Amino acid sequence: MERDMKITWLAAGLAAALAGCAGTQKLGQTSGTEANDDPSSGGAAAPKSSDPLAAGAKAATDQAAPKRTISDDEQADFNKAIKRWEKARRDGSMKAECSSIASDFASIADDNPLIQEARGNQAAVLYECGREAEAMPIWERLAGGQKPYAPALAQLGYKAWKSGDVARAETLFMRSVEADKQLGSVSARLNLAQILRDKARRTTSVEERTRYNRDAVDHLRSVLAVDGNNLQAYSTLCYFYYDFELLEMARLVATQAIWRSEEIATGKFTGQRERLADVDKAAKAGKGKKGEKAAEEAPASAAVTVAGTGYTPEMKKALGMVYNTLGLVWLKRKDVSQAIASFRRAVDNDPDLYEARLNLAALSLNYRDYTTAEQNFRAVLSAQPKNYDAALGLGVALRGNRKFDEAEQQYLAAQQLDPQRADSYFNLALLYQEYKGTEKNNLLKAQQLYRDYLTHLRGTGKKREAERRIKDIDDTMAALEEAAKLQKEADELQKKADEQQKKLEEEMKRLQEQEKQQQGGGTAPPPAAAPATPSSAAPPVAPPAAEPAKS
Repeated sequence: MERDMKITWLAAGLAAALAGCAGTQKLGQTSGTEANDDPSSGGAAAPKSSDPLAAGAKAATDQAAPKRTISDDEQADFNKAIKRWEKARRDGSMKAECSSIASDFASIADDNPLIQEARGNQAAVLYECGREAEAMPIWERLAGGQKPYAPALAQLGYKAWKSGDVARAETLFMRSVEADKQLGSVSARLNLAQILRDKARRTTSVEERTRYNRDAVDHLRSVLAVDGNNLQAYSTLCYFYYDFELLEMARLVATQAIWRSEEIATGKFTGQRERLADVDKAAKAGKGKKGEKAAEEAPASAAVTVAGTGYTPEMKKALGMVYNTLGLVWLKRKDVSQAIASFRRAVDNDPDLYEARLNLAALSLNYRDYTTAEQNFRAVLSAQPKNYDAALGLGVALRGNRKFDEAEQQYLAAQQLDPQRADSYFNLALLYQEYKGTEKNNLLKAQQLYRDYLTHLRGTGKKREAERRIKDIDDTMAALEEAAKLQKEADELQKKADEQQKKLEEEMKRLQEQEKQQQGGGTAPPPAAAPATPSSAAPPVAPPAAEPAKS
């Protein structure tokens, strides 16, 4: 079968994956403290128990900000509000519970203004309910003053990014990191990593590209140093390693993310999967088999069991990104079955990850699984009706499923989306040449479409094949004309032969009728013979008598 659609393997759309910080802020997740930002140091020291809000958190250091006095009742009220919020999310009752939950956090913040987490969560709840106009002023107040609240700065940066002001967004994200180099700036670091990666893609300077990429990866490692369960950091780092062509590193980080998500969901921390530090160490050291082997040989630690969270929607979205990147890794390694399985898992975890759907659909086309391809291209188009690749791919899938008229309409739809792209002309030409019959009109239309393809082509593409097919159609047309001419001559000869045969049959019939009449088979007797008349001719002479033979 002709490979008429150019398959483009699509990575996860990281540019659309910037993280807002409107998520839940637990007590102690941000303290405004400075800390060692080098993940290789093993992370921050454990917080002192004098601040009950920070108990068990990783975000405090010996250089802590002034201690807060938090009563047991305030701690209990905060925890209760968090549980209400999480339950409303699970039950789908956020709209109904929005005002009440936001009010719970507001009351806590009113009673103790030092609990910035409560005020931040009030804004986050309102934002989640679609009440952005009420949430933004709260974040703006938290972001100001001598002790700006890092998550609020990050949220304002996210808002700036959404509005297209990337420069302001980057500045706000950097301020968030400066305000809290620990858990409070996690979302800011994730977003900075992506902004830096985008800069690396655009710059023409090798030195700048290297610096941007290094800084982006450092931000991701810093996130994982303080929040080892951050699946978005895993998924982004996994893609970065893939993009750097460090395929084994990408695979190891993906595997770590999958294991980590299982541990979080089930609450069974086996300990044997603690290998990310070795992956980072190998990446720093560089490169190659030695680093990969070091990561593979990381030691295991003791198992721990806690209450699992189940696979939350956020976890599934991150896992979708991880599996999509893993599929790209397997594809680079030419392991198609593993790639298909990974893309399927990506779609299973996040049906809205349309990059994964496109990858699964495109790979399915190559292996003639047209039904899977059709289903996934349709899913993409239902959400992204102007997606040219999906529109064109659906046409190919429909043609493979022998829905030729629908395929034609889909190619035309792709052509309308972007008339300057050449491949819709090629696919439509192929449909007319190979699948619409050999009628002259179809071949002529196909030939013109191939010419249109060459007119719109940028680069080499299928130029030689299109030119060959144009010539093939010329040859086919000439052969058809010659065949038509020969057929016409044959028809004329046949017509003459038929006419001669008809005459012969008519003559035979006449003779047969005449013979029947001569044999008395007619309806009237033959006429009587006329009487003889005297003739002046001499009578015939009798032969002489024979003489007897002599003995």
